[in-house]
Amino acid sequence: RLGRTVRLARTVSWELPFPAAAFDAVVCQRTLYAMDPEAAVRLLKEMRRVLAPGGRIAFNLPNFEHPDHAARLAAGLTPWPSPTRPRYWTPGMLRALLPRLGLRILSLRQGAWLDAVVSRAPRRA
Repeated sequence: RLGRTVRLARTVSWELPFPAAAFDAVVCQRTLYAMDPEAAVRLLKEMRRVLAPGGRIAFNLPNFEHPDHAARLAAGLTPWPSPTRPRYWTPGMLRALLPRLGLRILSLRQGAWLDAVVSRAPRRA
């Protein structure tokens, strides 16, 4: 909607500086894992707000159920607690949360990372 160019924007708040329904696609890679869950939820809500009907959001999060992450945690290779520690998610967490945010899961690939593609869920009558 804002043109066919890619624009990068830096923000210092949780509110994205774009009008509602401004984008056909939103991509958020290797970002949400560094946020506390409450902040990640706020950003997902904002991504939905700026997404045009029919648009898609692609994002990823580290998969807590993947054995590599469990091994890293057990070996002490993941700083915990620490502001820079990764926040792990599970497929079940995403399946429970995303519909509550008005997002429909189009695909959810499960490896070391959960790679999700979602769209705006239709409004209920």
